[in-house]
Amino acid sequence: MARKSSIESGSGFHDEFENPPAGPIGLHRGNRSMWVRVAPYIITVVIAVVLGLGVWLYVSGKGATLLGLGHPQTSSSVSATSSSRSSLHQSAKHDRSAKKSTASQSAGSSSDSSAQQGTKNDSDAHKSADQSHQQNQADQNGQNDQNDQNKDQHNNATPAADHSASILVYNGLSAAKYGSSRNGYANSQAQTLKNAGYTNVTAQTKSGYIPPSNVVWYANDADRGTAQDVASKMGIQAVSKMNLTDAKIEVVLVTK
Repeated sequence: MARKSSIESGSGFHDEFENPPAGPIGLHRGNRSMWVRVAPYIITVVIAVVLGLGVWLYVSGKGATLLGLGHPQTSSSVSATSSSRSSLHQSAKHDRSAKKSTASQSAGSSSDSSAQQGTKNDSDAHKSADQSHQQNQADQNGQNDQNDQNKDQHNNATPAADHSASILVYNGLSAAKYGSSRNGYANSQAQTLKNAGYTNVTAQTKSGYIPPSNVVWYANDADRGTAQDVASKMGIQAVSKMNLTDAKIEVVLVTK
């Protein structure tokens, strides 16, 4: 009772719960504001966005560009790309130069081929002309040779026998060899010529030079045909030109 009285009178024992702070506390707190409740989510989103942006800037190299720093990989890529473009440009330029050179060579080869073909055609034409000239020359030479041969044949043609020409038949048989059988031999051979149509035939005995074999002599070229015909009729092979004064034709018989 005494304690209760002291409490009620305000002069007794006091604890910390006797004077609570102002406003609701503990289970009896009031509702928090919307900003307080949303702020953690907003901060989380902002941090995520900042981190994502930083990662993107690093990977893409934009951050280094914004900060004025060269990204090694990007620089290498740019250098590689520039080198590749330069190589492609040089290769294309080389290809164009090679094509121009090939075209020039082709044109030069074509010109050379045309020139060679023209030279060959000219050479063939000259050869053909030379061959034609040589053929014409050969034909002309052949014609000249034929004409010369015809002239020679005409000049060497055996004149016709003159049956009225004066002919002497000499008996040159050796008396030691033939004895009396030689008598009348020249007359018998002269008769052979008369029977062949010769009208001026005389038989005589040969004196002086005696040839080694039977022979027919003639004085002039015009008498050669007559001498050859006489030799043929008498079976004599040797016919020759001789300086004669007694007759145009002389026959010397030394063997039978």
